[in-house]
Amino acid sequence: MDTNVKRREWVKTVAIIFLAVLLVLTFFSNTIMNASLPEVATQQVTQGTINAKIRASGTIAANETYNVKLTQTRKIESVKCKVGQAVNAGDVLFVLEAQESDELKQAKTDLETLELNYQKSLIEASNGTAQENRDVQKLRDAYNEALAIYSQYSTMDASQISIEKAKAEKRLNELTKESERAQKELTDAQNDEEYTKISGEISSLEATLAPLKTAMETAEKALEDMGAHVPGRSETSKSLKQRVKDTQDQIDTILKRNNGSDGRYAELVAKYEADYLLLQEISGSRADIMEAYYQNIDLLIDKLVSSGKEKDESSARTTAERLQEAYASLKGYYEEVSDLQTELAKYKAQLTYAEAREAYDEADSNTETLRSRYNALKAAIERLEINVENAKNAVDDQTEKVSDLGKAADNAAAVKTAKTALEDKLFEVNQGDTAALDMQAAKKAIEDKKADIEKLTKDADAQEVTAKVGGTIASVNVTAGDTASADNPLATINQTDRGFTVKISITNEQAKKVKVGDTAELVNYWGDATATLETIGNDPQNPQKNRQLTFRLTGSDIQPDSNITLAIGQKSASYDAIVPTSAIRTDNNGSFVLAIVSKSTPLSTRYTATRVDVQVLASDDKSSAVSGIGSGEFVITTSTKPIEAGTQVRLAENG
Repeated sequence: MDTNVKRREWVKTVAIIFLAVLLVLTFFSNTIMNASLPEVATQQVTQGTINAKIRASGTIAANETYNVKLTQTRKIESVKCKVGQAVNAGDVLFVLEAQESDELKQAKTDLETLELNYQKSLIEASNGTAQENRDVQKLRDAYNEALAIYSQYSTMDASQISIEKAKAEKRLNELTKESERAQKELTDAQNDEEYTKISGEISSLEATLAPLKTAMETAEKALEDMGAHVPGRSETSKSLKQRVKDTQDQIDTILKRNNGSDGRYAELVAKYEADYLLLQEISGSRADIMEAYYQNIDLLIDKLVSSGKEKDESSARTTAERLQEAYASLKGYYEEVSDLQTELAKYKAQLTYAEAREAYDEADSNTETLRSRYNALKAAIERLEINVENAKNAVDDQTEKVSDLGKAADNAAAVKTAKTALEDKLFEVNQGDTAALDMQAAKKAIEDKKADIEKLTKDADAQEVTAKVGGTIASVNVTAGDTASADNPLATINQTDRGFTVKISITNEQAKKVKVGDTAELVNYWGDATATLETIGNDPQNPQKNRQLTFRLTGSDIQPDSNITLAIGQKSASYDAIVPTSAIRTDNNGSFVLAIVSKSTPLSTRYTATRVDVQVLASDDKSSAVSGIGSGEFVITTSTKPIEAGTQVRLAENG
């Protein structure tokens, strides 16, 4: 009985669990299924307009460019242009250093070698022929003599003398003008009203300060002689006067104390003081001399005491004792006051110096600005004086150079005449000889090399490189300090007056929609410019699939080397069905879209992708106008998994 009851309970429990699981699966079956379906984004088919223009980008390029080049290798001193800068013909682009080019230096070296070899062959030929022809010997001697005189003034080729002399004279004229200009600047500075005024004030000040400075130096010398220090600026005349007074007061106090109240030593002090001070000055305060003086006084006093008569002995002794007492007091006074007198003399000398210094400082006060300005003007004048001196030296040196070249030019004519006469005679004597033919060939090589040098020399003095055409600087290939060769362009100029072009690449299908002569719109370009299609050709990068369109740009606000976007093709039109271009698919049967078809169920709504064949009528960058589907339908634009017609899908949350 109990067993049957338990079995029924167990069966009931299992049945309840099964029904619960079945119910849960039924309610969540849609969620479980949706989790495995592809998620798609959709967009509704709408009415609207399509701008079917083709858009592509390209870089603006000038139709013609001009490369700025040098004819010789030169060093760049400074660059006067930059990329993007507008220039006109004649504008300075670069400044070159003032030095000969490598080509000119090499040409001159080659010429020297050719002439040296030719002169050797000329002399050797004349030496050999002179033994048979006296006329050749005379002409050779005349040539050698003229050559020796010429070499005293110059080592360069005689044919270059006139050129160098003209350059030297031109430079002398420039230096003379510079010298005159430097002299004028100096004269103007010396006669400047401010400088003249300040110079007068400075002269007056110096006249005032000179005696004060002398007094100060004299006082300083006195201090050095007595071994006393020179007072600093913190020791003023006021403080030193007080020191003098205090010291003198001490001396006076000692004197009064020794004299006593009745002044009984005043006469003796007056009597011996002059002698004492004189002896002190003569002896230089030497202790041995002063001691001898004291001993002499003691002897005089003893003599005075011993010479007294008997009857006057008491009186004489009294007088002697008084004299001894007075002398002892005087001696004590000077011993006590000696150091004070030395200090007093030092203080007085220091006071004299301080008073002289303060008088000098007072006279020199408030002149710092005046002196500073005067020194600045004076320094400027001194620099101008140096400039004048340098300019005069340069003129003198250049004058000497011109003189030497003048003398060389005079002798060069003689050398040329003698050389020509010798050549003619040798060619006459040795006519048809191999040596004569070689000499004629060497002479021709020298003439050709001189012609090359003359051509190079024409441009050798140019220090500025100017623009030959107007336009915009496209590139600058050198910097200051670089050495530029004749082969490499210094800069490139876009010739703006020759027009601009821009090239874009489009597909073969897009190319069918345009023709030569069409005008393109410049997208987001605010300048005054127009683009006209000139040619349609194969794209060099992808000739099988793409075509290259070349447009001619005209206008006043065109910037070469900038990137622009062009739009060309049909004008905008209205259509009944517009879908995103990403929704259109193609296969062997043509173009189609996958539309969403919905089906409601008791638990949810099912969505299925359905194929709808369409024909593309027009397209722009994002949308396409199609036929074959009605407005209001939803088409699939993207999906998380590959899908095809009949695939069940789930919509994205925002789909």
